[in-house]
Amino acid sequence: MKQSLMALAITAALGLGATTAMAAPPVVPAQPAPLPGTGTVGTLTGDNVYVAVWDATTGASLVEYVGLSAGQISPADMTANLSFGTLQGFSTAFASSTASNLRYEVFSTSVDSALNLNTVFTTGNSALGVTAPDQGAAAGNIQSAVSNIGNWTSSRMYAAAVCNKANPCIATDFNDTKSFTNSYGNNYGGNLAGIPGAQTAGTVGTAMAFYRLTADLTDTFASTYTTTTYAGTWNLSAGGVLTYNVGGGTPVPLPAAAWLLLSGITGLGAIARRRKTDVVEA
Repeated sequence: MKQSLMALAITAALGLGATTAMAAPPVVPAQPAPLPGTGTVGTLTGDNVYVAVWDATTGASLVEYVGLSAGQISPADMTANLSFGTLQGFSTAFASSTASNLRYEVFSTSVDSALNLNTVFTTGNSALGVTAPDQGAAAGNIQSAVSNIGNWTSSRMYAAAVCNKANPCIATDFNDTKSFTNSYGNNYGGNLAGIPGAQTAGTVGTAMAFYRLTADLTDTFASTYTTTTYAGTWNLSAGGVLTYNVGGGTPVPLPAAAWLLLSGITGLGAIARRRKTDVVEA
């Protein structure tokens, strides 16, 4: 009996250990988060995660760094529902806009140390995983998008004459140098347009799928790209509230460990009751 009790205790402990050992989803910092000290581009730890919103008619825009880096948003990390609250300045920036004119997207980038792997993390409202007729061209598109997004970080967000590290960076119209629609916008300046189905922006209020597009440039003559689809979707409400939703799934994918722990505890209780009954009958 003692051996059985010990075995169940070990099982429960293992279940608890599995629960605590799993990686936790990213913690949403207070919004808006201050921009990192330097506009590092091209590393998982340095690449900023942004949400961009713009009025397709007037050119008014808002770009906010949400406090996460590319290294915190792998598919294995994005396992819980996340709320970033209302984007600061949203109601002011788009006071005269109608929701149907507003577009938004969430994005980041990263590259490996040898510059052979170029990655874009992006929302998309259609299937981005369609195989392109020319893999090399598609890989080049991703590489160009990485460069363009990096340019936004270095020459807009961190440039003293433009956004000057203000977070969020807000523009009034197309003529404003801070406007995200100037050379950026949907497909990051059109650079992902060569990938069939790629359309990175959607209307505010519409849930957007999330993808990781990686260009493998190791072979100069036969570059390829791969697409990874995330389990959750992004949404920016008409009121400016940004959320990431994993749907009906559990916030942290630990059902097996949790059930193992509960089974162990339940078993301990059952054995305790049985021993008590045996003692009474004796």
